[in-house]
Amino acid sequence: MFEGGDLERASFDRNHLLKHGAEPAMIYSEIVQCMTFHEMLEKEDFDTVDLLQIDAEGYDYEIIKTIDFNRLAPSILRFEYRPLSNSDLDECLIMLGRHEYRFIVEDLDPIASR
Repeated sequence: MFEGGDLERASFDRNHLLKHGAEPAMIYSEIVQCMTFHEMLEKEDFDTVDLLQIDAEGYDYEIIKTIDFNRLAPSILRFEYRPLSNSDLDECLIMLGRHEYRFIVEDLDPIASR
């Protein structure tokens, strides 16, 4: 995490923070408990999800890839595409399209709806 004045950012990648102006001395690492999307749903006893908003500072597609859309498919999925490589974005949109999602793009975030 990087703390700078009123600005705090978190990322899985130190270089992502440096790219956005963080001073190396202001970055600290922290080990956090992680779980998959489906583990979180089971823990919280969710059977359905209407809206899933992902903002994982460039790791959005990594999270989307872990979702079993045959088991549980959010009606609306919103994520940030700008940090993704063109090939990752293409793969992501193709995968979501195969699961019958259609897309609206607003500013930096596509909205996928079923």
